[in-house]
Amino acid sequence: MKQKIIKTALKHFAINGYKNTSMQDIAKELNITKPALYYHFKNKNDLYNAIFIYFFS
Repeated sequence: MKQKIIKTALKHFAINGYKNTSMQDIAKELNITKPALYYHFKNKNDLYNAIFIYFFS
């Protein structure tokens, strides 16, 4: 699930930018609740950092 979240978040950040992307936007596309998203990532910055770790590791 984490990989799916990361890929979806990357798409949203690329299209809308970091500031204009909300955790709700990402959760909505994944058809999950925000608490489910926060289960995997503590905040938007944590998710953003996970994208870099995932793609540059």
